[in-house]
Amino acid sequence: YGFTLCDDVYREAVSSWMRRERTCVIDPQWIVPTLGTIHSVATAIRLFTKEGEGIILTSPVYNRYEQAADRLHRKTVKCPLILSADTDSSGERREGEIRYHMDFDTIEQAMRQKENKLFILCNPHNPIGQIWKKEELEQLAALAEACHVVVFSDEIFAETVYGGHETPCYLDIPGARSHCIVSTSLGKAFHFTGVNHANMLIPDEGIREAFIRQRNADHYGSIDPFAYESLLAAYSEEGRDWLHAMNRYVEENIRKIKAFFREVLPKAQVYGGEGGYILWIDFRPYFASEEEMVEF
Repeated sequence: YGFTLCDDVYREAVSSWMRRERTCVIDPQWIVPTLGTIHSVATAIRLFTKEGEGIILTSPVYNRYEQAADRLHRKTVKCPLILSADTDSSGERREGEIRYHMDFDTIEQAMRQKENKLFILCNPHNPIGQIWKKEELEQLAALAEACHVVVFSDEIFAETVYGGHETPCYLDIPGARSHCIVSTSLGKAFHFTGVNHANMLIPDEGIREAFIRQRNADHYGSIDPFAYESLLAAYSEEGRDWLHAMNRYVEENIRKIKAFFREVLPKAQVYGGEGGYILWIDFRPYFASEEEMVEF
């Protein structure tokens, strides 16, 4: 159990998994092992921002991004998601489809403020259980490129998908490779969050070298030998079969939960079920106020 490094076997396992499971072709040299996604968010915050500057989030979103910013004395700029009818590529409303959308006007305003240099994307989005569409990611990438903002794409839920959905990798979005860090891990797909480990995929050489320097300054670099062997075991044919079986099992759980709400609590709207294994439920119709809901 000595020091363990990111060797060619490890890089090939990650590259092969991304190709087969995510249909994303990567250069093995893009892989930067870290102590986990939030460790890496903190490293990116230290690298790209100074105290008092901001990170951009689309709320509601996983609370530990803001926690990392708070602990590092950075501001959190929230661009709330919009809940509205879905539309097709021509702008026509899809019947009965209500979903969350990014508010690109607010995002652009935030990105054009020079002190906001880092955007954290969560895809599939935690907690709404929704996968961002390719055209939404293209719009985000165009804004980030124009405003010189780095996008940290947290894709650790990307392999837990249902109903024929796939999670587009931000690396495959036109223009994204010049300004992005993509986080992948065993954490969600293989219930590995108790072990601090993730892989950053960073195609831009300048960003990658700067991130590695900051990671080293934060004093971590070698891989836990248990994490190394676990990754080789998970990113295999057996691991893939297990993951797909688990997804089928969870998808049935989601179906049962949604059926329960339709029957027993029909006023509560249940969102999610595209990716991740979190459902986001709107109980507001059953309460007179937010305070009453919290008290309950």
